[in-house]
Order: sequence, then C-alpha cells, then structure tokens
Amino acid sequence: MKHIILIAGIFTLLTDNVFASNWHITNQQSQRQYNATNTYPKYSLGIDIGQSWIDFDKDENISYKEISADKYNTISVNLGSRFTPKIGLEAFLQKSNNENKKIAYSPDSIETNIEYLALGGDLLLYQPIDNDIEILMALGLAYYDFDINGKVSHLNQYYEDNDSAESLGMRTSLGLQFNINTNWAVRIMGRYTTLLNNKQDYIKNISELSLGLRYLF
Repeated sequence: MKHIILIAGIFTLLTDNVFASNWHITNQQSQRQYNATNTYPKYSLGIDIGQSWIDFDKDENISYKEISADKYNTISVNLGSRFTPKIGLEAFLQKSNNENKKIAYSPDSIETNIEYLALGGDLLLYQPIDNDIEILMALGLAYYDFDINGKVSHLNQYYEDNDSAESLGMRTSLGLQFNINTNWAVRIMGRYTTLLNNKQDYIKNISELSLGLRYLF
C-alpha cells in the first residue's frame, strides 16, 4: 500500500510539472505573437470617396447660395503614421468634381462651375470599443483652393469670368474604423471645416461624409 501511495505521489508530481511547463511555453508564444502584431509606429496608405456640402455666405446683394451648387463629390488619397495605439497623424490630398449650376432669368441667365483642391493634415485619436472597432477623432488644418468659372447672359450679350479663391480651414472629424485584419481597415468619417477666409469672403464652411479604405503596414 505504501508503494502504491509513493508511486501515485511521484506520478502526480511529474504530471503537474509537465502541465506547468506546457502552459508556460504557450503563454510565451502568445505573448510573442501579440507583441509582433502590435508594434508601433504603424504606417498606412488610403483612399476616401465622399460627398461635401459647401455653405456659401451672402455678399452684399449677391446670394451665392442661389447661383452656386452646394453639393460635391470628392476623392482623396492619404498617408498616415500611427505612433501609439491611440495617437497618429495623417496627410491628405483631396479633389472635388466640377459642379455646374445654371439659373435662368428670362431672357438672362447665370451659370457657375466650381471645383476645389485641398491639402492638409490631421491629428488622429483612436479609442477602441471592440477588438475590431475603434472610435476615431481628428483635428486638422488644410489649405483650400477653389476654381470658379462664371458665365452671364444679359440682353444677348455674354460675359465670362474665371477666378480662384484660397483659404485655410480648421477641420474637426468623428468616425469609426473597422479593422478587418492586420493589414486592412475600413473607415467612415464625418467632417466639418470652418474656413478662415484669409483670401475669400463668401464660403463659410464645408461639411463632409466619406467612406475610406486603409492598407496598414
């Protein structure tokens, strides 16, 4: 009986050592894998497509809201760097389509064509709410260049004028990022830009909604 108890005790001790050794190895491997996939900084390349709405101001007796289109399709390319799990920077170049609007005051008419180019950067703040979903907040500054073409018909006489307007804009953004895997993410963002009107006085702000794709490396 004593021999049986002794053998059982030795078996139990050996079994405990084996399980403890296996658990320790597995835990080290998991830790190494976690560290390998969560190293910083991380870099990203991306593209966004969206729609923007321009809020025009009124200049004396001219209402630009009446003679100019206020909705534009946009596309932008982005290059980003995420320094920590919660902080990053992203530079962007955005282009809108050329939007036309024509108003007839028979027999006269006014026609405008407007498009714009934007270049700037955002400070990004990430807040995870799930393993694969993050709240994304951004604050940025951008340079906007508006290309404006106007045509006026009056008493069978036609007048055309080309102009450009430049302005800095302060951007605030809020959205969600869905991390598909370690290399791909989908992002939906809403943005509001207040123009600082240093070289134009009839565009007040721009609202945007965009859907984007990011490649992470």
